[in-house]
Amino acid sequence: MKHTLFMFLVLAIGVPAALFNPFVGLIIYYALATLYPHYLWQHALPEGVRWSLIIGLATLGGYVFKGLSTSLAGSLWPIEKKLLLLLSGLIVLSFFDSVDPILAREQMNAYLKIFLMFFVACGLLDTRYRLHVLAVMVVLTLGWLAVDFNQRYVLMNQKNLLEAGFGTLDNNGVAALMVMALPFCLFLFTQEERWYLKWPPLGAMVLMGHVIIFSMSRAAMLASLLVVPIMLLRQRSRALGAAMTVVMLGIGLSLAGPRVRDRFLSIREYETDESAMTRLAAWDASFQMMHDHPLLGVGPNCYRRVAGTYNSLLTDRTAHNSFLQAAVDMGVPAGIINLSIPLVALYKLQKLRRRRAGDRFVFNLAGCLQASLLGYLLVGSFASIGTIELPYISLVMVIGLENVTAVEDPVASGLVGDSRPLWKLLEGLRPAMT
Repeated sequence: MKHTLFMFLVLAIGVPAALFNPFVGLIIYYALATLYPHYLWQHALPEGVRWSLIIGLATLGGYVFKGLSTSLAGSLWPIEKKLLLLLSGLIVLSFFDSVDPILAREQMNAYLKIFLMFFVACGLLDTRYRLHVLAVMVVLTLGWLAVDFNQRYVLMNQKNLLEAGFGTLDNNGVAALMVMALPFCLFLFTQEERWYLKWPPLGAMVLMGHVIIFSMSRAAMLASLLVVPIMLLRQRSRALGAAMTVVMLGIGLSLAGPRVRDRFLSIREYETDESAMTRLAAWDASFQMMHDHPLLGVGPNCYRRVAGTYNSLLTDRTAHNSFLQAAVDMGVPAGIINLSIPLVALYKLQKLRRRRAGDRFVFNLAGCLQASLLGYLLVGSFASIGTIELPYISLVMVIGLENVTAVEDPVASGLVGDSRPLWKLLEGLRPAMT
């Protein structure tokens, strides 16, 4: 009953707040969409209530009522935002051409919600403060999940995460969330001046790392072994980064028992590993399906519907690669765009870090988002991690950071002094912004 009362209290406060201040609604929406309360407390909450959807609709209504983007930073359209708009159009076309419309509709609904809120967030993330608040939300919600998973595993000896996953996510999907959230913990640790507020994100980082370990996801373990040293050693203080790298790796090795180490080291024996051979078979079938359905694919979420006709071992299985599966489901053009967006974001973040090396907030947040997207790319290359919000939260923060710095430094960003005729035409069409 207490969980139900808590969620209805969130709605009672969140819906009016979202109507008057859409950014508050956006934070609550992303918190619920990341926390998955209908799975976390599924035995306590009433069935059929779409908690995040209700807040999302209120946020969308408040955003439209307030006049959409009311700031220059919120109205800018960097290349990643344009590419995602093009990708959303291709996904819609793929849905109408899907081999199984009923199966495709479920994922299409998820994409519709994600993309609508993504473009709302692009208009609302127009200050440094709002970017910082969203980073705090990511650490709070995924830190809460990490505490819950650790409690169930350590104190209650439950192996649900490994055996059944969490909601619609398998163990790889949950571990991917944790890998992507680790850099946000480090960002808050480096940004916070008060020592007593530095420890909560550091503690959350350790708990998230332990979730990755007992999830038994080899893709996430490999990704964390690459992402953690990269994000720590690229800190402004190299000595502190090196010390934290040694400490985190030491903690990881001490928490990983013989079973975990054997599971990870089995990567070397891929020729005799059933899971590895299934991945290779799935990737081979993916290229065959892309050859047969190159333009619009087989339809969102329809890989499992078709894969069995190419290899009987793949019946009702995923591609074990999020980017190959996107190309099969939505077509090769959509697959290329889907992979290009995080790669473009990584490149632009690196340029931003070099240009703003003296700005601690921009330097640290850009590094955080780079590490988060790199974790997504690494885990997604070896596992189909499902349709989750966190990669889009990272991407929208990239766009927000680009837009905020562009307004702060219009000459360096090209907002001023660009003599291209098309740019002048677009500037003339843009409504007056404050």
